[in-house]
Amino acid sequence: MLIFITAALYSRAVKCYNLTMNIIRFYAGDKLQMKKPHPCGSNIFKVLRVGSDVRVVCDGCGRDMTLPRLKLEKGIKKVISAAEPDKPDTHRR
Repeated sequence: MLIFITAALYSRAVKCYNLTMNIIRFYAGDKLQMKKPHPCGSNIFKVLRVGSDVRVVCDGCGRDMTLPRLKLEKGIKKVISAAEPDKPDTHRR
């Protein structure tokens, strides 16, 4: 009986968001390329605020939206980081 209950609890826990999906890391100032375009035609959004809700602005029309993080992460195709470190020229001849 105890084994059955433990197995049932474990099978429910596997379906949890944190165990089955990876959290996509992005920060304020980053740009997100989405899978589907916005009605204006652009599929690039700039991140203004990050949390459980994410505030983004469309690069095409400037529309400001606040979306739940889970819904936004499902639509992300690529994260374009705003803070790309400059690589110094270390190759000497």
